[in-house]
Order: sequence, then structure tokens, then C-alpha cells
Amino acid sequence: MATTCLFTEAVSSIPDNVQGRHVIYVKAGVYDENVVISKPNITLVGDGIGMTIIRSNLSNGGGTSIQDSDALSWADNFIGRCITFRDTSGAEKEQAAALRSDGDKSVFYHCEFLGYQDTLYVNGGRQFFRECNIYGSLDSSSVMQRMVLQKCILDFHGKPMGENVITAQGREEETENTGIILHCLQHI
Repeated sequence: MATTCLFTEAVSSIPDNVQGRHVIYVKAGVYDENVVISKPNITLVGDGIGMTIIRSNLSNGGGTSIQDSDALSWADNFIGRCITFRDTSGAEKEQAAALRSDGDKSVFYHCEFLGYQDTLYVNGGRQFFRECNIYGSLDSSSVMQRMVLQKCILDFHGKPMGENVITAQGREEETENTGIILHCLQHI
């Protein structure tokens, strides 16, 4: 059973241009919402992987683009902790990110990302993931992006009877200071 809560309203209630970090505690439950984090220095803390679940089913095959991902953080200094981000649209729906992160200096700790193509879509800034579970694939299209996955479990699966890409990075020139570092357990 889904829980009624609007994360966008919770984030909007935080005054603009306020210094310091703002923590939003998310109780255990299933939340069906396209979450948008638009203000910097926000922390979302859940009750644990599989207990606090943010899910949606937006996908390219369902008429939306990867830019309209289920959970979208384009603000800087975001922290997510102990939350499952799940896309439920399925493998046949093409690109369907459980999380799109565009901000700089985003951190995810003890989180889970469930999806298929582009489960974790990082589109800019510096991103750090520690002790997270990622089921699906990674996409990193921005040339300015830097991503580190440390002590994460990666379980990659693609479309039925199709190819599977573990990760893609959008570097255009070898001199760019961008990339993806995987220091993980991989289950392919």
C-alpha cells in the first residue's frame, strides 16, 4: 500500500537562501511520487533499504524522457541515506531511471536503486555512492560528470534477449577530468 506524501511540498517548505543543511526524515513505507529536489543542502533519511521506498514508472517507452526520471535531484550538496529508489516500468519500456542526479557533490549512502536501462542516471557534477545496491545499468551522459561507487553491489541486467551495457560515460576528449570509478562487488 502506498503512502501519501509529497516530497516536492516538503522541499518547497524550506525557505530559499537559508544556510545550513536541512534533513527530511522519511518513515518506512512505499511512496509513489516523482520526487524533485530543487534546493541545495537537503538530506533525505529513510528507515532502510526495502523499508523506505520511493517508486514510479516514468520511462521513454511510456511517453516521458530520461529527463523526467522517477527521482530527480538537480540541487547541489544532496545526501540520500537508507532509501530504495525503484522504477517499476519494466525492461520493455526502454530508458527508465530510478534516480537522475544532476547536482554537484551528491552523496548516497546505504541506498538501493532498482530498474533496468539507465537505473542510475548521473548527468553532471561530482557524485559519491557508498554501500549502495544497484540493479540495472548506469548511465553518465554529462562530460562534466565524476562518479565514484565504493563498496556497492552491482547487479546488471538488460532487456530480455538484448545487449547489456554496464556503464556509459559521456567524455568527449581524453583530456577531460571526468570518469567513473567502480570499487564494487559486481554480479553480472
